[in-house]
Amino acid sequence: MQTSFNLLANTNTKFLILGSFPGQQSLLSQQYYANAQNHFWKILKAIFPLPGQGVKNYEQKTSWLLDLKLGLWDVFARCDRVGSLDANIKNAALNDFSLLLKFCPHLEHIGFNGKTSFSHREKLSSILPVKTIYLPSSSSANASYSLEEKIKIWRQAFQSAQLL
Repeated sequence: MQTSFNLLANTNTKFLILGSFPGQQSLLSQQYYANAQNHFWKILKAIFPLPGQGVKNYEQKTSWLLDLKLGLWDVFARCDRVGSLDANIKNAALNDFSLLLKFCPHLEHIGFNGKTSFSHREKLSSILPVKTIYLPSSSSANASYSLEEKIKIWRQAFQSAQLL
C-alpha cells in the first residue's frame, strides 16, 4: 500500500489542483509532479509570471504555487499500484475532503487534473460547495492534448477563477 502526500495549501488557497495519486518518481522524490516528463510545472510556468530569477528547486516551486493562491492534493490517500498509470490503481482510499474548507477557507475552485480525479467530482461536490472544472491531465502519457492545448485550457480555468 502506497501513501499519497499531505495537502499542499494554506488559508489563502483559492484554487486546488486535484490529481489522482502521485507517480512513482514523485513518490520516490516525495515531491508533487517530480517526473520531468510530466507537463505540470511547464504548464504553470507558461501561464504565470515567474518571480525574480525564477524557481529552481522544489521548495521554491511550492512557495511560488502557494503565492499564486493554488494548492495541490490527490483524490486518493493511499492505494496499491504498480507503475504510475491510473489504470493500475487498486484498493484505493479517498482523502478526507470534509476537512478541506477548514484548512482552505477561501477555496472557490477545484481543478481535476485528469479523468481519474474528475471521475470523483460528484462525491466531492456533495461535500464541498466549490466550482469544479476538468483539466486535461498534465501527464505526458496524455497524448489526447498537446502541451500547447493543455496550457490553453488550464489558462482558461485560471482566468475563470480570476487568478490571472
